[in-house]
Amino acid sequence: MMIAFSVLSFASLSVATLAWFTSNATATFTATELRVDPGLIYTFYAYNGNFKDRNPANEVTGYSSATPSGTFSANFTAITEDNQGKCTTFNKMWPGQKLTFAIHLQNVTTGYISVNMESFTSTYDSASQVKMPEVVGLKTVDMAWTIDLYGTSSETSGDFIPFIEDETLDGTLTDVLDIAVGTDVDSTLRNTPRTIAENDSVSGHELYVFYTVMFSNDPETYLARTDSTFENIDPMSTTDTHYYIPHPTLGDSNAYIGLSFHINQLTIREVE
Repeated sequence: MMIAFSVLSFASLSVATLAWFTSNATATFTATELRVDPGLIYTFYAYNGNFKDRNPANEVTGYSSATPSGTFSANFTAITEDNQGKCTTFNKMWPGQKLTFAIHLQNVTTGYISVNMESFTSTYDSASQVKMPEVVGLKTVDMAWTIDLYGTSSETSGDFIPFIEDETLDGTLTDVLDIAVGTDVDSTLRNTPRTIAENDSVSGHELYVFYTVMFSNDPETYLARTDSTFENIDPMSTTDTHYYIPHPTLGDSNAYIGLSFHINQLTIREVE
């Protein structure tokens, strides 16, 4: 039986609009609606490593690697109504960069917590088409192909250190999205709930949830520009269309320039 239900709704989490050879672009993460029912108490945090600096221009880049030290409070900034803009606006992201956030839950009573991404929105470029090996037709380049999402939970606030120090996150945690290049990202896929973190043995009354969104630099996401006369590509397509093939050595991330990925809603459930 569900005894408490908390909802964190994020208007947008736009990441990864920058590729290898561009000099500037903007990606944004905006938390505009945070709702919680009586029961669970939470505080939402941004990792300080997300920020390039704290100058008036609010320039933020994410991070590719980090070796944090010290306490949780020294490494995370609580997101409030007053500092929301500074903590949730992110510019100039490249492949391999990450954004990490934390949720501190208090008043946990049942010992079982589940944090889920209920749905996401990813943009695509109809003028960028990919020919997949042994697949008839073309696939439209979608930002979801190159976004990784990982999460974990702990009753110990200091466990953010090994989580952030993990360079790739692969091998120890599971990519919640795991959407391969060439996948049709339809409404069913976008609205399939995904568990970011789950803990069924909370012994105390508080829990820390850490999660990271990463613009993947996995070579399996690289796309190489090709010619419209490439085998099985429709020569009648408009000249404005760009054609690609997956290629881990000759490809790059430029096909994803200008696209975005949005977490529409996170839910926190305490279940009896």
